[in-house]
Amino acid sequence: MRRPCTPAVRPLIALVLLGAVVLAGLTIAAPDRSVGTALTAAPSREPVTSGLEVTMASLSPSRLQPGTPVQVTGTITDVEDKDWTNLKVYLVLDRVPVATPDALDTVLVSEPDAVTGERIADIGFFDEVGDLGAGASVGYSLEVPFRLLDLDAAPAGVYTVGVHVLADVERVTAGRVRTTMPLVPTATELPPVDLTVLLPLRTPLVREPDGTYADLDGVLAQVAPGGRMRNLLELAATAETGETTVLLDPALIDLLLAVVADDFSPPEARGAGEDGDEPDLQTPVDGVASTAQRRYAAEFLADLRSVTSTVELLAEPYGAADLTAVRELGSRSLQRSITRMGALALARAGLEADQVLLPAGDLQPDQLAPLARRRTVVLGSEQLSGWDATEGAGAWLADEDAIARRGAAPVVVADESLRQGGPEPGITDSLLQIRQRLLSETAVLAFDAAASDDASTAPGLVYLPEADWDPGVGLAGGDLFDELGTPWISWASAAAQLPDDEDRALARPVYPEELGAEEAVDVSLPVVRAARGIRSRATVLQSLLGSESGLLRWYDRAAALTVSSHQGGDPLGAAERADTVADQFDRLLGEVAVEGPDFVTLSSDSGSFPVTVTNNLPRPITVGLTLSDSANILRFDELPLETIDAGDSAQLTLEVGAPDLAVTAVTARLVAPNGRTFGRPATFNLRSSVVGAVIWIAFGAGGLFLVLLVVRRLGRRIVASRRSQVAS
Repeated sequence: MRRPCTPAVRPLIALVLLGAVVLAGLTIAAPDRSVGTALTAAPSREPVTSGLEVTMASLSPSRLQPGTPVQVTGTITDVEDKDWTNLKVYLVLDRVPVATPDALDTVLVSEPDAVTGERIADIGFFDEVGDLGAGASVGYSLEVPFRLLDLDAAPAGVYTVGVHVLADVERVTAGRVRTTMPLVPTATELPPVDLTVLLPLRTPLVREPDGTYADLDGVLAQVAPGGRMRNLLELAATAETGETTVLLDPALIDLLLAVVADDFSPPEARGAGEDGDEPDLQTPVDGVASTAQRRYAAEFLADLRSVTSTVELLAEPYGAADLTAVRELGSRSLQRSITRMGALALARAGLEADQVLLPAGDLQPDQLAPLARRRTVVLGSEQLSGWDATEGAGAWLADEDAIARRGAAPVVVADESLRQGGPEPGITDSLLQIRQRLLSETAVLAFDAAASDDASTAPGLVYLPEADWDPGVGLAGGDLFDELGTPWISWASAAAQLPDDEDRALARPVYPEELGAEEAVDVSLPVVRAARGIRSRATVLQSLLGSESGLLRWYDRAAALTVSSHQGGDPLGAAERADTVADQFDRLLGEVAVEGPDFVTLSSDSGSFPVTVTNNLPRPITVGLTLSDSANILRFDELPLETIDAGDSAQLTLEVGAPDLAVTAVTARLVAPNGRTFGRPATFNLRSSVVGAVIWIAFGAGGLFLVLLVVRRLGRRIVASRRSQVAS
């Protein structure tokens, strides 16, 4: 039973995300290393600029079936701003079928005005539309019995079926549209083609420094009724178990939860305290989303949970982060945090998903291989050198110098030519044209396999729409998954398309001619460094404030978006923008300062001196000090951590031990409870001299000697005086 998405608001049972990135929330694009047609490339199609534009809104049945009439409806629109008379609409059929992938490709790329067969002109089976005014539109409807197609004894294959609109008394072909339809007689036995349909719920996300999202209205319009991602979710809702796979960017969940809560502040932005008098660390941001937007976001999340309880859900790295660049540049901790942020976002929405990776640009097989152990890697066919649909949807990706499968990565290949849909003229990638393309492509693959030596198996096929593909409101053109339920199609998950044949030939990546693989990594290094810098500063702030892990997660999401592969652009400029955010972070941490004396003198082999730590943050912090000297000869006693109130300072007494004679520079650094140092250190000189104590002993001995001399002289005088008195 089909499950339409529920329009009413379902109660959210997941925790509401309380914010987005404030200081570090800037999305920085990873380098554009795309080659050929990337996974986000749009198909080429020329708009109709002359005559009449003809659309095909519905086609039934989706495949030619003996005894079943062909029904077509659509619209006719004037694009020349002229009046037309005596319009007649005819069904056109090319009675010469194609039965191989190459032959089908020839049909699909043929000129828009190519001859596509014979018109069915029998009385009563064409549509007399009449006159059409300048700029106007009119609908048409055709129903042609199967017997008039003259296909009763026709061979199996894929046929071109179209519509011609003739105008005026000259019977000029003023407009046309066409598609392809397979004919497979009931008695024909074909090996099934494993088909995977991936429906992507993803869009580039840019977070501003205040925690809001750039083009938030545009993103929310995509999840509102009639929006692109809402239409994709509605399409997924028509699938039964196993018939499709939803591909999700977890960063979209965090955005929607922030919209539902109408709070884009970080978890620790708002002041707490029993009296509510604790100051805000950052000005809270709310009131951004409208009531309707919050309702649409809540509905989308609820329907997403409902749909993915039946169909498969795959989650890509948070924000479509470029994990291959992150891994190759040695940032394993950043890679782990990106994975963790995706899992947490899914948990907040009550979703479960396996992992998928869609690498963009230059491919590094040695880096993809370990990533592929825990996630399904999906590539576009244009990212591989010489790939052909008859090779199947699974491949082993390896460098040119790879031997056998050593270092090769198992990947799933999405056939990017499928995105074109049907042949021109007109819109070629409507839901109807995509449906007909999938039916036709799988049919010719099955025909081709049946004619081969091994007629028991056919290559698999994976369809991943372009990034901005919209199936349309109301799923115009019919039920995609019901119509794809044919004897020669077998539904498969993405993971089921992975290669399992050890003898399969290796697939080679395509590299840009002007940029080698190593150089591509070099230009992305500043971006990855910037992401690491954002995260390392976040760990310090979280540790200082003693806050919950929400703060670190908040900045981890920013770091993940920094290395997003959604966007291209200037990687060095991206790194500079991220460094600007890091500088803002440094200014915040700079509100905690340490100050020591200019000069310290020790008169013995140990002593103490004070340093002052000041906290100008609006929150209390827990902080410590770590000491070192340039000569590495001093001994410092370990200091306990100190809690300092907001706007307050604390004087710490440092105990130090020194050798007999020392002159060295001492550096005092602030250290967070997690052991990370931060801020500007305090440096001062220290001198110690045990010789000073000897001098004091000498002074004491000299003084004692002087006292003895005085006493002796006084004694002599007393004795002499007494003798004088006795003599007299």
